[in-house]
Amino acid sequence: MISIDRQQFFPTQILSFRNDFNAKKLNRKIANYIIEQSKKNPDTKRFSVGGEDGWHSECNLTDLDYEWSRELHSLILGASSAFAGRDILKEQYHLETWAIKLGRGGYSNYHTHPNFRLSGVYYVKVPSECNQHAGAISFPDTRAGAIGTPHEMPTLSVRANEGEGIVFESWCPHYVSPHTSDEPRISVSWNISFQDPAK
Repeated sequence: MISIDRQQFFPTQILSFRNDFNAKKLNRKIANYIIEQSKKNPDTKRFSVGGEDGWHSECNLTDLDYEWSRELHSLILGASSAFAGRDILKEQYHLETWAIKLGRGGYSNYHTHPNFRLSGVYYVKVPSECNQHAGAISFPDTRAGAIGTPHEMPTLSVRANEGEGIVFESWCPHYVSPHTSDEPRISVSWNISFQDPAK
């Protein structure tokens, strides 16, 4: 006879959420702003975004003087607070928020978000061609030592759906597979850091 104590090490949490309040109205306002800005300022820095028609906005979407910007700020903090298990509004935090517009063939390279604690994405406009492969955000196994061994877990791919999003820890490597539609795929992403680095 043996005694067993089973433990799970190195868990990596990804939280999914859905905007059940005003998703269509909010998404329409954000999409209109993003499309207009991408035409006015087509040469912004692209960071991890690739593809001929890929575009990355300035990192100020929750700092703008629009009702939708304030609603987006509230949505992001609500989802991020659910991930953290505490009310982020009661803490000293720094939030930066940007949009990505992908045209046909657009993608996002494998990357992380250094110097931040939490990151996330919210889907504003998602053409019907997006699925578990095209235009999906993917998270490979985060355990470097497991890569290339029988212990490596399959890559987790999360399908983009309008009005939905995910929150994850900023260190998690991820990428977005190429978008295959002529209609743009528009998402909003964010990073949060805290004054107390332990949080």
